[in-house]
Amino acid sequence: MTPLEAGSPPWTDLVFQGARGFGLSPDKASLDKCAVFARLLAQANQRVNLTSIRDPREMAVKHFADSLAPLSHIPMGANVADIGSGAGFPGLVMAIFRPDIQVASIETIRKKANFQRHAALELGLANVKIYNIRAENWGVEGEEGTLFDVVVCRALSDLPSILAWAAPILRPDGRIIAMKGRKGSEELADLKGLEYGGKTYAAKVIDYTLPIENAPRSLIIFQEQV
Repeated sequence: MTPLEAGSPPWTDLVFQGARGFGLSPDKASLDKCAVFARLLAQANQRVNLTSIRDPREMAVKHFADSLAPLSHIPMGANVADIGSGAGFPGLVMAIFRPDIQVASIETIRKKANFQRHAALELGLANVKIYNIRAENWGVEGEEGTLFDVVVCRALSDLPSILAWAAPILRPDGRIIAMKGRKGSEELADLKGLEYGGKTYAAKVIDYTLPIENAPRSLIIFQEQV
């Protein structure tokens, strides 16, 4: 059997199946950009360690398809921050599929932020800006006074830390989407209180199954109460 190559037509078909699993109907342009992104990532991973997932099939499902899970919970035209974005997941993939949103991709590790800048340029993603800063320094090192409709994070940290980083950069009535594994409900149950920085939140868990692999995942969505 011929090995699956990142960005090949069979690889792109996996991303298409994953998108359909989330109820999306991706166009060819979006899928082509994902293919280019995957090839860039595979090439860069040979030189520097950007992601632990290197198998093309796993990359298609666990990085690209999974990055689409939050999209149905992001309003049209939203200003979105992806904190701890790594090599660009989910932020750059969301920007590919949703050109209506503006994405600020916030990553502390320079080599990963630099890769994102290169990928965004190659993909022509005018709706993405990459910041090599810590989320807690956004007001000083990012864009002072700019707040977000949605803050997304994927496999980042524990919920108290996520709230502490996300709450200060969220607009009133904004929402935080924490992408978690199958124990999202347990993490939320262990969370002591939903007040951070003088703000009060309501929280809900949305369980989903990762397309193709049928692996359990969850989104924990915090909505500020105003």
